[in-house]
Amino acid sequence: MNRRKDAPDLAVQVAAFAEHCRTRGLSVTRQRLAIFEALAGSREHPSAEDIHRAVRRRLPHLSLATVYKNLEALRDIGAVSDVNALHEHGRYEAALPGTGALAARWSTCTIPGSTTCTCRTCRDSRCAR
Repeated sequence: MNRRKDAPDLAVQVAAFAEHCRTRGLSVTRQRLAIFEALAGSREHPSAEDIHRAVRRRLPHLSLATVYKNLEALRDIGAVSDVNALHEHGRYEAALPGTGALAARWSTCTIPGSTTCTCRTCRDSRCAR
């Protein structure tokens, strides 16, 4: 998996990720942190298998099933999103609201005064997206 050379400070992204998890009631585990770091530091949209290979360098006992379960949990809280559903295998990207190059996706909510709406998957009837 190719790493980003011009990625914003990964430590800042990881701290924002940890806070995002906590505010949504999701535990911050070594596995989740490693999976998010692999996504946030990637220049590609890696598959779960790519993430698994990258993270196993740090956590050798991590199973592919654990990667899939964590990606699903992170997707549910808006920290990760699926991209390009046309691929044979799902591809993922880090997608925290208001961080990095993805901030524009989160800043177009049509709910007056909203700062947390995740319009890509918004289920709020007040949002026109």
